Amino acid sequence: MSDTMQSPAPMLPSEVFLQFIEASELRAPFVEERGEYLPYHEMDRVSNEDIDWRVCSGKGELAAMAVFHRRYSPDFDPPYNVALIKLDEGLLILSSVIGEPGALRTGARVCAAFPRAGHLVFELDAANRKEQP
Repeated sequence: MSDTMQSPAPMLPSEVFLQFIEASELRAPFVEERGEYLPYHEMDRVSNEDIDWRVCSGKGELAAMAVFHRRYSPDFDPPYNVALIKLDEGLLILSSVIGEPGALRTGARVCAAFPRAGHLVFELDAANRKEQP
């Protein structure tokens, strides 16, 4: 039996991203060499050593949204939305927007919220909430 311990397997960038979400932080992977943020689907194609995890403002706009009226997951009671958010940093991220589905409009300004650990959602920013009936 060996007295040495194996080091844990290195984490994938997508796992690091989810750890930040679990800690109620929105950070995005920036690759200095490329001069750009990585989209989520490309994160695991780059080594963690090449990524600078930058804090995001959490502000953006609702780029697109679909409303589901059927339960596909026990985590979400219908109706619920799945939204594509364009962050001010230029990244696109899938999430949901808190609010009545009929009141949400493409182009509306939103900001990130963490109602509980590990759960990222977006809500209408203050100016948009005032406009709602």
